[in-house]
Amino acid sequence: MAENTKDNFDQVWEIAKEIGAYERHFNQIQHQYRVLASTWVLAVFAATGFILSSEQLVLGMPKELAIAGLSPFGGIGITLLWILDVKVYGKLLSACFNVGPRHVYRAVGNDT
Repeated sequence: MAENTKDNFDQVWEIAKEIGAYERHFNQIQHQYRVLASTWVLAVFAATGFILSSEQLVLGMPKELAIAGLSPFGGIGITLLWILDVKVYGKLLSACFNVGPRHVYRAVGNDT
């Protein structure tokens, strides 16, 4: 019986380590998307500042119209990054945590 308990503990420990590895992996991916989103916002602000401060820039349209066109594209980019971050990778991480307990229950002998 003691050997079976040790095997169960080892299986549960391996599952916990695997879930931790997945958590760190998805955390790193989400971190990269958040860095990209911050860079995206900074790029929109920098482009707006460049358009407003450049006296010799010829766009063929009023500067305010160019900024008004740039801003929605910045918002769309941030929204797409948010969808990838929260909706896709958040659900994948949640799935890892939902599958882990099932394997733990099987390892300790409960088939629920």
